[in-house]
Amino acid sequence: MAKNKNNTSISFVPAGKIKCFITGKLRPDTPEEHIRQRMARSLVEEYGYQKDDIEIEWTIVIGKAKKRADIVIFSTGSHHETETIEIIVEAKKETIKPTNTDNGIDQLKSYLAATLNCKYGLWVGSEIQAFEKLEKPGKKLHIDECLDIPFADGKFRIAHSFTDLVPATDVLKDVFKRCHNYIAANQGGSKESAFHEFLKIIFCKVFDERNSKSPQFYIDPDEQRNSKGHKSVNQRIQELFQNVCEEYGYIFGKDEEINLKINVIAYIVSELQKYSLLDTDYDYKGQAYEEIVGSNSRGDRGEFFTPRNLCKLAVDMVKEILGEDSLKKIKVLDPSCGTGGFLKTFVHILNEIIFEEEMSKRGGDAEKAKALSREKLKAICDKNIFGMDFNPVLVRAAQMNLVMHGDGSSNVFHENTLKSFGEYSDATRQYIKDATFDLIISNPPFGEDLSVDDSHTLDQYQISTFESSNKRTVMAPQELFIERSYKFLKPGGLYAIVTPDNIVSNPSYRFLRHWILLKFRIIASVSLPTEMFQPSTGTQTTLLILRKRAKPFQSLEEVKKQCKDEHVFMSIPSRIGHDQRGNIIPLRDEEGNILLKTIIKKRITRTPEGDWQESSIEIQEPISNDMLPHVFNDFKNWLTNYRNEL
Repeated sequence: MAKNKNNTSISFVPAGKIKCFITGKLRPDTPEEHIRQRMARSLVEEYGYQKDDIEIEWTIVIGKAKKRADIVIFSTGSHHETETIEIIVEAKKETIKPTNTDNGIDQLKSYLAATLNCKYGLWVGSEIQAFEKLEKPGKKLHIDECLDIPFADGKFRIAHSFTDLVPATDVLKDVFKRCHNYIAANQGGSKESAFHEFLKIIFCKVFDERNSKSPQFYIDPDEQRNSKGHKSVNQRIQELFQNVCEEYGYIFGKDEEINLKINVIAYIVSELQKYSLLDTDYDYKGQAYEEIVGSNSRGDRGEFFTPRNLCKLAVDMVKEILGEDSLKKIKVLDPSCGTGGFLKTFVHILNEIIFEEEMSKRGGDAEKAKALSREKLKAICDKNIFGMDFNPVLVRAAQMNLVMHGDGSSNVFHENTLKSFGEYSDATRQYIKDATFDLIISNPPFGEDLSVDDSHTLDQYQISTFESSNKRTVMAPQELFIERSYKFLKPGGLYAIVTPDNIVSNPSYRFLRHWILLKFRIIASVSLPTEMFQPSTGTQTTLLILRKRAKPFQSLEEVKKQCKDEHVFMSIPSRIGHDQRGNIIPLRDEEGNILLKTIIKKRITRTPEGDWQESSIEIQEPISNDMLPHVFNDFKNWLTNYRNEL
């Protein structure tokens, strides 16, 4: 097994198999198995149980029948037999409801009843439910719902101290999804409404971690059992949200509340309370947030979630052109920011740069470096990071995204970007002005049914009449965004845009390509495969990296004469890591085996005694068949030869 300098070892498993986190054996690659493996990882890394005390698919005898429990946990260090089982976990697909006849909570309860000494059970499916087996003298056996299963030290961890919180793993994606689905199923209303209310609670969680002296975002076992306890939890969370409204008055109204039933709030708090969202790894946070944001994107408005690997490619290319030091000084705008994917990616890369600098200054003291990095990052973001979007729900989503990743959230404005400067609100006009931004990075809304036909708006744009004997009465928004962004940029500013491929290839858009050549120096063009935005849309797109000319040319003859020796980086990646349905496409060897990477990461994990410790954790993941990192490497090599031209 070969290792590279990044401490990553490469292995493989046969097609259709995944490697079990507990046993190391190969198991079928199914949706249920992935749920089980993530849950098994959580039991070890978050609850503190040892792999040696866990079995997968343990046989439970019920009468004459033999059933197999998904995960069982035995008494510490004991011989593995039915009499020493302490906890049973059943992990189901997210579509399975607790009331399901064959795979619901009744199945788990039957296993608990059949195992004499087992006290707790955990059912994971469309939601998560924990159970405790109560045996009272002279009374029938009771299996009651409880807050959670105990941790490895036998105690229930209630977040009465921030030291009790743990950074989440990839389980956070499932937690977010369950919470969102629980709201939709138990509250009623639209999916968009569920998303909106869930965002409020995430705001409360992050605010609590940042500002409270001791955690207020918690629910204890007694509160979980009855409506009186739910009311107490609701009161704490609503008070937290009032503080959120005061802190983030530019996001929430003064008298706004969380419009959820008290039992729904109690459920979400029980799911999230043990995690530190601020300390959770960037990738895990991103995956979890994408899980709920992606399901709320509106294709009918041309709102297509920008994949993280595309965001990273664009920001990495910009960083390579500008240099790391410049990223701390430049003003950045996404004029169609959606949920803030590009801005979040920029902030993350900026944070990495600042953290490395602080680590060097502080002699490797990670805690000091982290604290100082957060302060510096917030100051830079609040000064230099800006966003705009027409959809108020997505504006809030972008603001939450930035709050979780460093900030700049106060600079995201609800505006129709395509209107003229004079039509913006007073608050927007104070910060968003022409010729003030060093970098614009954006994926404007696109789609066949989207158009702008307002004459007053079109009159503000040169391209509405460019190379045309008559004024164009209808134009696509992605066309107008190019000119609008040109106006926002300083001379010499960079523009990274994801645009439908027809703009760079369709004869009907020749006029727009001519206009771009007059106004911009084209640095790079990356033609993306149709799978890039699937399953949302099959529209083929191109990533363009442009630089605003210090002085625009007046004719194509000038361009041909003065720019004939300019070089343009071009790439056509054929694979981007997922298929038309959005499923990951793993890299395979010549025999069809899936290649895995074993990444050694530093992780805070819980010991059996209930303490937290830093340890090295091996995480095995399929290697995605994604060519975008190779595109970036090719671009870096190209730039070494042609940087002087830029």
